[in-house]
Amino acid sequence: MPRNAVTIRARDPAVLRIALLALATALVAALALGLGSGGWDWQLVVTLRAPRVAAAAGVGSLLALAGLGLQVLLRNPLADPYVLGHSGGASVGALVALLMGVQLWMGAAAGALLAGLALLWLARPALAVADDASPRLILLGAMLAAILGSIATLLLALVPDERLRGAIFWM
Repeated sequence: MPRNAVTIRARDPAVLRIALLALATALVAALALGLGSGGWDWQLVVTLRAPRVAAAAGVGSLLALAGLGLQVLLRNPLADPYVLGHSGGASVGALVALLMGVQLWMGAAAGALLAGLALLWLARPALAVADDASPRLILLGAMLAAILGSIATLLLALVPDERLRGAIFWM
């Protein structure tokens, strides 16, 4: 088997059971957080808290799957959206959208997409030559993330005072 091959090992079912129990406990704790002396108000739990807890669990799961997908694709445990520059691109895109008065989610999505395309364009020579270009891709992504972080800081300095709170919220 090649040295860099990814292998799948059988996991202990007890560890999976403990993780699922911890997740269920965290979900119940999130539902019960901030309950007053009156106890459970089921209408409040069903209409307000349960959808938010379900959305948070779903988004967290999808973010974990995205990180796992990057790590498996690049065969490098360091690969994640922050290191590869996607998060920095989304921040810069959201700040540019805020300055231009465009929808923030459109700016964030466009910024993340452009950061990914810039990373691929920068890494194109390394991907064409090397057998395993994953370390070079990670280093280029870290460089891109640092550059995008400095651009985001510059944009925060340029944001008008009345929009600064919204800009910091997106960071």
